[in-house]
Amino acid sequence: MAGTILEEDQGVDPGNYIVRGWNGLVVSPSGKTIKLPDNGYLLVPFAGSLVDDPEPVESQIIPFVIDTKAPVSKLNNPAIVVSKNVGTISGRVTSSLLMDLKGLFNSPLSDLIGVAAVYLDSNGEDQEIDGQLNDDGTFSINVPGDTRG
Repeated sequence: MAGTILEEDQGVDPGNYIVRGWNGLVVSPSGKTIKLPDNGYLLVPFAGSLVDDPEPVESQIIPFVIDTKAPVSKLNNPAIVVSKNVGTISGRVTSSLLMDLKGLFNSPLSDLIGVAAVYLDSNGEDQEIDGQLNDDGTFSINVPGDTRG
């Protein structure tokens, strides 16, 4: 499928193809607006005038993913193990489009998916702690024990 994702009057810097707040809509060459489904895609920039038949800039082709669903995970049994006032939550991400399409990227899974836990600190404020995610989908998150003081 070919279509226009973004047109910039001033252009964009090479390698800088970030589109924030994009709703997944593209305009096909026929002018029809299409919403891309969750999947992996290739962004292929073209250089040149539309009149002069622009050429693809193959050195700048980059994969991207539209993934609107949260990963599915399963906690271990028991889900949390406490030792020396530190709880370790552990489990496995069992399903995620980003896991399925990991081969498009030269990155560890932890660069594509994050795991975190939120707890209440001694002031009653929410605190977020990031966990560790392994390439096989297993994860662990260390959280403090009793924080009520």
